[in-house]
Amino acid sequence: MGHHFVFIFTLHTSRLQVGGFDGSIRLSSVEAYNPDTNSWRQVASMNTARSNFGIEVLDGRIFALGGYNGFTTTYATEAYDHLEDRWSEVREETEALVES
Repeated sequence: MGHHFVFIFTLHTSRLQVGGFDGSIRLSSVEAYNPDTNSWRQVASMNTARSNFGIEVLDGRIFALGGYNGFTTTYATEAYDHLEDRWSEVREETEALVES
């Protein structure tokens, strides 16, 4: 079954597919497509499975903000560092968004 509510965008030379919904569950998975080799590879998954979320690239990091986790709206924000292939929680930005 295909992915729904997934974000696909370009970071450096790869196209990334982030999170979404497969028709049964929310996804935390992240896959990178390399057009030079015409191949996909799995990269680090987000800490929070989600669909219908915001995403932004800033200073070479990907930020996933909020969304729906399958049960409720989540305000969790996390950032992906492609050099370390790691997602980390971003508390300061989340608290500022919720308070505003």
